Amino acid sequence: MPLAAATGRGTGVLRTPRRPAHRRNDRFRSAGVVPGLHVLQAAPYPEEAFAGRLPLLTRILFSLGGPVANILGAFVCLAGMNAVHSGVSIASIIYLPLEQIGTMAMQLVTSIPMLFSQPDQISGIVGIVAAGGAHVGLDFGRLVQFSVLLNLNLAIFNMLPILPLDGGKIVMGVLHKIYRPLRKLELPLAVGGWVALLTLMLYATAHDIIRLAHGVLA
Repeated sequence: MPLAAATGRGTGVLRTPRRPAHRRNDRFRSAGVVPGLHVLQAAPYPEEAFAGRLPLLTRILFSLGGPVANILGAFVCLAGMNAVHSGVSIASIIYLPLEQIGTMAMQLVTSIPMLFSQPDQISGIVGIVAAGGAHVGLDFGRLVQFSVLLNLNLAIFNMLPILPLDGGKIVMGVLHKIYRPLRKLELPLAVGGWVALLTLMLYATAHDIIRLAHGVLA
């Protein structure tokens, strides 16, 4: 029975001395998960050759991993800050961080249209480092606040329905499930998304350098 084993070093195929894998239309399903080793067992299901595809729910969960990790990071930082300022309680370490994350997330979501209406307000890595460093200084509390904001920014940006972002992967996975021929659009959309994101990053970086030269971000 063929087994596909994915580790941190890549994916390999282990075969027992049975029929060659290329003569079977096997569909791989999860057989078990060991830390650092994910094993997919071949099941004799017709249709859908392996081709690196996973079930829709699994793909969605994998895509949500990054944004969820960012949100959890923000939650931990806020819970710690609230515990220091208000003492340890259910309200300060659970309810209040959730409320704060919800408020900040809504503010970030409503600012997304600024990408198009006010492109001069966009900052890239250079601007984030410069403005963040000027704001944080040597204040640990401000460093934690900046970390919260950065994590939420990354989570929301990554969930935009644009390939190759995680939000785009989820949308394409759902569309594949509804109408399989749409899979042909994934590669051109991903390439277009990469070009658009790279262009945006270069524009933001150039704009940051100009603002630094004029002392705007100091």
